Parts: sequence; structure tokens; C-alpha cells
Amino acid sequence: MNHQELLQQMIGMALVLLLLVACGTPATTPTLIPPTPTSAEAPVATSTPVPTETPTQSPPTNTPTPAPPTPTPIPPTATPVPPVVYIGTPEADIEVSGVFVFPEMEQPDSSTEDWMLVLSRYVHAKIEQLDSGQPLPNIFPSGTTQLYIVVRGGFPPGTRIEWDIYTDAGPVALETGERGLEMYEATGEMIKVLPISPLNGVFTDGTYQAKIKINDVEIALLNWTVGAPGAS
Repeated sequence: MNHQELLQQMIGMALVLLLLVACGTPATTPTLIPPTPTSAEAPVATSTPVPTETPTQSPPTNTPTPAPPTPTPIPPTATPVPPVVYIGTPEADIEVSGVFVFPEMEQPDSSTEDWMLVLSRYVHAKIEQLDSGQPLPNIFPSGTTQLYIVVRGGFPPGTRIEWDIYTDAGPVALETGERGLEMYEATGEMIKVLPISPLNGVFTDGTYQAKIKINDVEIALLNWTVGAPGAS
């Protein structure tokens, strides 16, 4: 190859290089990188205030207050009076185990029956009734003319038993000289029976109280009623 051909070949190669430079090399297709998600702040829920209704106060009404019911009166009930209330202690050598008032017994025929024997049987029957737990009544029928104060216990010789009887109107005058009775039980206790009769011959309807004294010491109060309770 001569010098001229070599020069032409070098010029041709230079042109090719220029073309290549001018046109550039094909670019590589870029790879799409997906966008990286950024953590967005969650929206903060804001509560919208709900308007509240202000309660309006109703004007007072003139409604009449109902009157309380009228209570129904309860009729008074009679308070039972205890037959006996012990109010004192006897002397040391005296023992009192019971004080009672017994109803009037049917009077015996004096010509055929011994009054003391009939009375002792009657009193023993009443004592047995008490000992069995059966209380004796202290309300006696209208027209009662005689009752018996009975004192049970231990009494040395010379013991004095006295009584005064009252109503709401005051002391009751009694017959004097009534025969009493002393009885002994199998237990050794003594029963003193003291008959009482009003001076006017009959116990007036009403409430009565006897104050029993032993050797001047007030021992017991006996309570009873003649006729309807509460009669005067």
C-alpha cells in the first residue's frame, strides 16, 4: 500500500469514529424504581362538639299539695291489770309464796254442813288449780257479796296479816268479825284464808285494790274487778 492509500484509509477511519461519536452509543433502558412509600401521618380525627340543649326550667305550677289522710281513730283497749303486784319484802322469818283473791263460794247449809270444812275443800281445790298452771280469774260478777284473800307461805306464831281495800272513790268499809281459816299443806306451808264482805252487803261494780300488810310491812297489792271491766 502506498502512502496515499494509507492516508485515505486513515481519514476514512477517522470519519467513522466521528460518526460514532456524533451518533453516540445506544443508551441502556433505565429500570424504573418504584417510589418508596413514605409513611404518612394518619389524620387525627377531631371531634366536632355537638351542641347541647340547655334545659329550660318550667315555671312552677300551682298544683295543690294533697292533704295527708285523716288517721282512723283506734278505740282504746283496756290494759290488763295484773292480779297481784309485790311491793315489799317481809321479815326474815316470814316467807310469802303467793297472795290471791278467790271468788265467792256457794254458802253451805249451816244445819247440815260444816262451814269451815266446806271452805277448806274449796280453797284446796283452787290452790290445786293454781299449782297446775291454770290462772284464776280476777273479774267477778255483779252482785258479789263476799271474796277471799288468801296468803300462802310460812308464818311463825303471832304473825299479823292486815288489809285495806280501795276503789277509785276511796276506802271500802268492810264487815268486821269475819271468821278466817288457817290450813297447813303437806309441804308444811300455811294457807291463811281471810273472808271479806262490804259493809253495804254487796261489792259495787268497779275496780278494786287490796293492800296486804304482814306485821305492818306492805307486801302486795291485789287487783280485781266486779262487774264489767272499767265499770265505776
